[in-house]
Amino acid sequence: MRNLSVATIGILALLLSGPKIVRAEKESWPVRGAVDLSSSFCDFRAGHFHGGIDIRTGGAEGREVFAPVDGYIWRIRYSYFGYGKSIYLKDSLGYIYVFGHLSRLAARFEKVIRGEQYRQKRYIIDQYYDDDSLMIRRGELLAYAGQTGAGPPHLHFEKRTPSNLPLHPLTNGFPIEDKIPPVVETLGFDYVDDFSVFPNGERGMTVTVSYDRELQKYFIDSTVVLSGPFGLKLKTFDRIRPQGPRLNIYRLRLLIDDYITYENSFDRYDYAETRMVDLLFDYEAAVSSKDYQHLLYNPPGKNFSGSKSLYKEGGIFTFVNENSFGLHNGRIEIYDAAGNKSELLFKFSFHPQGPLFRTEWVNDTVFYLVAQPYVQYLDIDHIQVHSLASGSAWKRLRGNHIEKRGRTDYRVILPPESSRWRALKIEVVGNSAWSKNDQYLPLNLKVSHRQDWDYSLSDGGILFHLDSRDIAPPAPSINIVYDDGYIENIIMTPVAANRFVGFYRNHSVSSKITAFKLYSGDVLLDSVAVDIHLLGYSDREKTLEPVGGFRIITRKSNFYRPLFARGFEKSGWFPEKRDIISPVYAVEPSIFPLAEAVTLSFHYDDSISPEKIGIGKLNKDNGWSWITPKAEGEWFSASSNAFGTFALLKDDEAPRVSQIYPGDGKTVPGPRPQIRFSLNDNLSGIGSDQQLIILIDGDWVIPEYDPELSLVKTEPARPLSAGRHTLEIKATDMAGNTRTVKTSFYTK
Repeated sequence: MRNLSVATIGILALLLSGPKIVRAEKESWPVRGAVDLSSSFCDFRAGHFHGGIDIRTGGAEGREVFAPVDGYIWRIRYSYFGYGKSIYLKDSLGYIYVFGHLSRLAARFEKVIRGEQYRQKRYIIDQYYDDDSLMIRRGELLAYAGQTGAGPPHLHFEKRTPSNLPLHPLTNGFPIEDKIPPVVETLGFDYVDDFSVFPNGERGMTVTVSYDRELQKYFIDSTVVLSGPFGLKLKTFDRIRPQGPRLNIYRLRLLIDDYITYENSFDRYDYAETRMVDLLFDYEAAVSSKDYQHLLYNPPGKNFSGSKSLYKEGGIFTFVNENSFGLHNGRIEIYDAAGNKSELLFKFSFHPQGPLFRTEWVNDTVFYLVAQPYVQYLDIDHIQVHSLASGSAWKRLRGNHIEKRGRTDYRVILPPESSRWRALKIEVVGNSAWSKNDQYLPLNLKVSHRQDWDYSLSDGGILFHLDSRDIAPPAPSINIVYDDGYIENIIMTPVAANRFVGFYRNHSVSSKITAFKLYSGDVLLDSVAVDIHLLGYSDREKTLEPVGGFRIITRKSNFYRPLFARGFEKSGWFPEKRDIISPVYAVEPSIFPLAEAVTLSFHYDDSISPEKIGIGKLNKDNGWSWITPKAEGEWFSASSNAFGTFALLKDDEAPRVSQIYPGDGKTVPGPRPQIRFSLNDNLSGIGSDQQLIILIDGDWVIPEYDPELSLVKTEPARPLSAGRHTLEIKATDMAGNTRTVKTSFYTK
């Protein structure tokens, strides 16, 4: 990776410079006064990019929204979900400007859309207009910000090309005052091969960074030791004001030994690649804990136009030749949309896989450490030997017991008290501030059956952890047993005196894994039956069916890469227990990015009306998300964009209507009072405006519903005369359960 020619570097510079946007006519911000953001362009959303920026409105509705250019209203779209009330404006060059979560439109546009809603008797509307019908001038009032659709009060704003590609507004006509460079918090390392693990027992390792105020650069304190193909990930964010919200950065560049290795740029994207957001960030960390770490390499399936790499490995550092071993200097440049720059400096030492030294015993008190090939390329300063006695901490052996032999080998002479020791630890120390626990040497080879071990499905493979109750036992091994008789053996790696880890990922064997067998040497310590399948390896349909009443149907196109998966019946407490009509099943790994939705099916009892049945997926709030299934013979089938926990549910409870204003028999002032009430449903929910009918004196009125607030609002279509008026509410959930409420009120 070091030997790049000047010509190659020049070509790379051309490749990494993207095409320029042709600017539209003069633009102005759609809000007046200070502009503050709560979300930025390409922020992580599971399954899709955030396609614009979110402008804060002080937690309140009603902030005025103005046209940023001369143009016309091209589209008006209203929904209970997503962008809520939204307007799409086009300028003379065809650029599209999108405004979402509006509370209402300016009067002349509001009149047009309300007329269309009453004509269709629909709240949900998606209307397109000709370029000469709803003209608007730059700076003219367009609408008012609100909180319709998803989220608290704010204005969602987008700019798109004439071909409908989202652009970063801050770098395409809408700059913002920002003098704060991006912040860096952690640097992460991911192994990408089929067996390597870090000393923490995981496939990834994260290091906290420090900041040098004098140099105005970030750095990590020590040199990281790596011994397998790896990629980097960076937790970084931007702020446009002190203590402001964390926003996505604009651009990242990774350089190793001063050569550009990888770059991500968030200036635009294509809707066809919006799911690439799942592969641009550490997906599991983002979904499980909102920990957003940018990947500076290409995992399988990643094909994002904003990512560029000179190397066919896509930013992955791997063995090329002996020059790959040893010390390397890394630098990451982070830019925000205003051009502010931060830098992170780090060092890593790339080592051969496995122990650096081979142990050769002469007798019970003398042994040699013989260097493995390529150790000569490492900047080894010295070795340390530590001893462990029963019930005590590690103690370092004095230097006069260690003799260097030749350039790389050592002889170790143990003192007389070594007969009481249980184990030795060999630590290798480098000149460039790195150290590595190279190996653990058990001095007591007695084997017992005292251990706790478990496995999890991780990174497309199987991760094993074992804690022994013995002190420094020999490293155990695990047999992976397939149903066709094939057996593969892995040796677990010690990460502490009595802790071992192992990772297994072999996607060339397609049969089912049926057992794991734990060995110490030739002694079988334990065995566990499993039911683990390889998915995503073949174009043929693959069914994961842990029991007869539940199955998941997959194809290769559902996955970015093959992975091991399992399904099983899950026990414990679950919400809405009385409405669960099947066992609860889990499909693992529960957090794993899918390229396409998979099909899941439940066998159902036809004693229950089919329209009352749905498939529930347990969500992060420990509630059920309802998926409306399709009946196929004796099976109910539906699509799911993620694995997780599922059950078959029945919903025979009608929605609940409460807190109606005006109350029954109450008198309110004015001829056009606002009508509002709470609407709640325990499972299937309200999915369409046609499931919510509101009549005032028998006349249909617009049902404006906010599912997040469980709030419905409306008003009479025309002024009411003084006196008594009837209100009828009819709410039907997606399972067909209906609640009808009739009240009356008076106006004066």
